[in-house]
Amino acid sequence: MNILNLFRSKPEIVEIQQAPNQLPLHVLKPSDDIPSIGKRNEEIINSITRARRVAVELARSGFHVLDITIGKRNPKIIINPSKRCEMLGGTMIKVTRLSQLEITTMAANIEGVQVEWMTPKNG
Repeated sequence: MNILNLFRSKPEIVEIQQAPNQLPLHVLKPSDDIPSIGKRNEEIINSITRARRVAVELARSGFHVLDITIGKRNPKIIINPSKRCEMLGGTMIKVTRLSQLEITTMAANIEGVQVEWMTPKNG
């Protein structure tokens, strides 16, 4: 059966004929009642795209990306702290004290993606 003919007929699951030693392959034909991935998930797909673009640019600039979080708000990328972080500018968003250690969390917004890094200081 020709694959193009599958898309012209009624929406239903069809079985494609294959060699006898292979398991049957099932294909779900497109239909108007099946929403596209982009329409339902456009916001999350855009967040993933932005985060990927920023992560690649950070990596090309010599930063080490540790984590990427995608959620309902702006995507967040955590990078390894280095002297390069001064190039990003950034604002202090949190200070955590553990015994004699003070950890400052800095953040910068790049193309709608929050880039964070943590710098420890002995205090």
